[in-house]
Amino acid sequence: VHVSQIGFRADDPDKNAFLSVWMGNGGGYTYPENMEFYLIDEKTNEKVFTGKVVLQWKGSVPEGVGSKINHSGTDVMRLDFSGFNIPGRYRVCVEGIGCGYPFNIDQVSTWQLAFELSMKGHFNHRSGIPMHPPYTDFVRPRSFHPADGIKVYQSTCSLLNSGNGLNALGTDKDNFGNLVAGKTDELVPEAWGGTMDAGDWDRRINHLYTPRHYLELIELNPDYFRDLCLYIPESDNDLPDILDEAIYGIDIYRRMQLPDGGIRGGVESAEHPAEGTTSWQEVNTILAYAPDHWSSYIYAGVAARTATVLKLLNKPEKAIIWEESAIKAMEWAEVEYEKWISGPDYVKVRQRAKRTVPVERNLAAVELYRLTQDKQWHQVYLSTQEHSRNDASFIYARLDPSLVDRKAQKIAVDKLMNEADQIVEWSADNAFGISTGRPGRPLGGWSSTYTIPASPTLVQAHYLSGDSRYLKTILRSALYSAGANPMNLCLTTGLGENYVKNALHEDTRHTGQPAPLGISVFGPSELAHNVQQGSNLEIKLNAECTPNISKWPTAESYFDIFWFVSQNEYVIDRPLGQAAYIWGYLASRE
Repeated sequence: VHVSQIGFRADDPDKNAFLSVWMGNGGGYTYPENMEFYLIDEKTNEKVFTGKVVLQWKGSVPEGVGSKINHSGTDVMRLDFSGFNIPGRYRVCVEGIGCGYPFNIDQVSTWQLAFELSMKGHFNHRSGIPMHPPYTDFVRPRSFHPADGIKVYQSTCSLLNSGNGLNALGTDKDNFGNLVAGKTDELVPEAWGGTMDAGDWDRRINHLYTPRHYLELIELNPDYFRDLCLYIPESDNDLPDILDEAIYGIDIYRRMQLPDGGIRGGVESAEHPAEGTTSWQEVNTILAYAPDHWSSYIYAGVAARTATVLKLLNKPEKAIIWEESAIKAMEWAEVEYEKWISGPDYVKVRQRAKRTVPVERNLAAVELYRLTQDKQWHQVYLSTQEHSRNDASFIYARLDPSLVDRKAQKIAVDKLMNEADQIVEWSADNAFGISTGRPGRPLGGWSSTYTIPASPTLVQAHYLSGDSRYLKTILRSALYSAGANPMNLCLTTGLGENYVKNALHEDTRHTGQPAPLGISVFGPSELAHNVQQGSNLEIKLNAECTPNISKWPTAESYFDIFWFVSQNEYVIDRPLGQAAYIWGYLASRE
């Protein structure tokens, strides 16, 4: 019996659990028809709700996301108690089989507790400050701070041209080669702070996708987040804690901004960490990426959004700092972008870079337009709308009608809503209702298909329309990562009764501490696409697993093993930041 260990808010319009068992060499199991399930009140031990088990997905039927196979290996049954809304603590039970883990139904705090836990996970990855109680039980000294003798050298390699970024010209063969080859003797003293990844301690500009999400949550419900305490060092200042957390992640790039406006793409060590070392014991050379227009567009958009939120919160003196910085970054990026597309090397640029850079340019333009109402940025947005993704469309859809081109606004709304409708269809076309998978794209691994609770596009569509279809899809999709899966395992450390223990977090691994709370790992994956045949990993797993791992269904192909990188690593923007975004929206929605 698989049930969310987060629980439910009393007014959640979709409350479900699942029933399934894959028997290994015994294959799938078919349950009899017309089985009953019931909810048991943990205090009184009495039945408070009774329902019928229904077939959600047949084990012999391929699912419509990922590879065209069945990802559960067995029948999946659904237990629907959406009509039950009495606060309390319950178990869902099936006669003759047993019960799932206990869960809460609550008026307010259910999703908020999950959101707060995920935000603590983000805090635990701050670089440049010590970690200790009362802010966290995870303890480590300050890492990567110049006052401790750390030196960061400027490289001539940009993130755009690094294998750790877009590798635009395809010249970086091992992710670090171009960065190291471009080392200079120039020091970058402001290259401290930001939010680092767990396995590599880097602070790259794409980490700002997560502050972007946090800032959006404030925009959607400023009253809710204004007074929500996350128990961080800045909790006693005059800004919402979620904004403080976002600014901590962004400010390293503002401090590293060049006088002409260019933005460096981040800070990176010359190699993966030496075996056995921790973040405050780094022995590798540390380098700062050179500025590039891609990094500058990303920063310009997020800095502009920071200014927008600060104005929303009536903090104009703080907003102007970010506004001026964003404009400088955007103006510099525009000049460099024109040089890039008209230069002789542009024909050599890989298609991925040609697709990715215009997306960030379009988003930065609409961010600056709504902040400044400067028509030049409106024109950039309109001229690049073909490159708009949902983040940009969501902004333009919410602009005052007096500021928009009506046709362009309709295009933005229609595009976002059409994609949301497609995601609803995909969610209905798989056993557990996940909404982050795509047809034909292998599930799991780096995409965090099963671990990100739901697609952010559904949040944006629900906010614009109020249509309960989108909210129900979010809620159904969020069940799997919260423990309603064949392993009965929450995919975030510290969440629920039974959660992952061995997230790939170097600092805890080498200090003997448990992994910090709030880490959402990459999670289950189609092993055929994540484990190389004949590799040491495959050999080791097959030695311990029956049947052979190639026969394991995707939905329970997760191994809580520290060095299984594609399942137990994670990055700040995915899935950690997106989990916080989804849970934050579910907590704050009105």
